Amino acid sequence: MKAGKRSTKTGAKPKRRRLWLASPILLVVLAVAVFHAWALTSLAKAFMESQPPRKADAIVVLSGEANGEREAHAAELYNAGYAPWVVAAGPVVAWGVCEAKVMASHMASLGVPEARILLETRGMNTYRQAEGVSRILRRLRARTVLLVTSPTHSRRAGAVFRQVLGPSIEVISCPVPLSKSRFRLDRWWTRYSDVRYVVGECVSWVNRLVFRIQ
Repeated sequence: MKAGKRSTKTGAKPKRRRLWLASPILLVVLAVAVFHAWALTSLAKAFMESQPPRKADAIVVLSGEANGEREAHAAELYNAGYAPWVVAAGPVVAWGVCEAKVMASHMASLGVPEARILLETRGMNTYRQAEGVSRILRRLRARTVLLVTSPTHSRRAGAVFRQVLGPSIEVISCPVPLSKSRFRLDRWWTRYSDVRYVVGECVSWVNRLVFRIQ
């Protein structure tokens, strides 16, 4: 019986030793996994800028996504009484379709009067849209605007519009709330559509900051 007990204890020692040796490896793997998730989540957050909406002279909504969440949020802000005008910015794309007109139609179906929607149809990117919108805002003598876009586009869009509009027009970044957006911050790197948004912003920021491409 004693010999049997010694054999059991002897067999347990290598197992404990293996567990002891594996523990640091497991901790490293866990730390990498946690840091990996934290770093990628922080990257996506870095592209986001959101401010509480307040009374403004106009709401500017930018084209760039297909499910209509930007127009829906702009309509919600208008219907809540935040501004008397909505400016829809979207170019003419394939088959002569004007994105700004499609956006206006969507917002009209959500309760925004067509007479209160102004269109910017020439800008093919955020910078050119800002230039076109600036002319409309100056005709309106606007001093404050709410800028509506997708969450991951919001910081760059805000920076571009502030650059173009200058200090005379205040830009308040009011992107689609994450709770209402198709983009999901949690584990975004596991979904192709979300990866496309974030990678696209990475490229756009590099072009803007490094190569000075607007």
